Amino acid sequence: MLDVSNGGGGSDAILNVRSVAKSFGGVQAVKEVSLDVERGSIFSIIGPNG
Repeated sequence: MLDVSNGGGGSDAILNVRSVAKSFGGVQAVKEVSLDVERGSIFSIIGPNG
C-alpha cells in the first residue's frame, strides 16, 4: 500500500509517505518504509544502481 499526501496537517511536512513496500520477484527490496519531507528540505533515495 502506498499512501502519499501533500501536507495540510498543521506541520511543516509537505510530503508524507506511509507503509511503502516493493518486491522484485521473490526479493523484498523495501518493507514498511515511511517518511516525511519537511518544507525547504532536499530529500533523495539512492540505491545501488544510483
